[in-house]
Amino acid sequence: MGRLNTQPAPLTPAPVAPVEQEQLPPPSQPDPQPSGFPAAPGEEVSDQPEVASTDPTAPLTPPPGSAPVTKNSLVGSWKTRSGGSTCQMFLTLTKYGNGSRGGTRGCAGDMANVRGWDVKGAQVVLYNENGDTVARLYKSGNEKLDGTTSSGQSVSIFR
Repeated sequence: MGRLNTQPAPLTPAPVAPVEQEQLPPPSQPDPQPSGFPAAPGEEVSDQPEVASTDPTAPLTPPPGSAPVTKNSLVGSWKTRSGGSTCQMFLTLTKYGNGSRGGTRGCAGDMANVRGWDVKGAQVVLYNENGDTVARLYKSGNEKLDGTTSSGQSVSIFR
């Protein structure tokens, strides 16, 4: 008996237009008032962006009303938001250096380097494998902490 041909017939390629090339226009200047509203009376509009002048590695002053935190209340899985992306963080009570073991999964930037953590008064300090501070956080709500990384980027953990 003969074999049946089960292969589909080849497709004919679609016609392709030639690639065109032209010069891009020069970049536009950003609007100094992106909201579209004029400056309030008595305010000056500056061409320079406003930049915080704090040392990100220095301990932060707890925000007013910042509640104390305990290690037992922090153990477990957390969602982490930093630099516009969300990832996971796990905090345990397993001893690690002068603190406890912790880690992240799927994080970028400073938060990818978290290996340990500890509670110092009202702040939670996250450390890398060398014991350097990665971020400092304060309780900002029920099951939520906010702070900054050592490079000055804002970070939130929540569940």
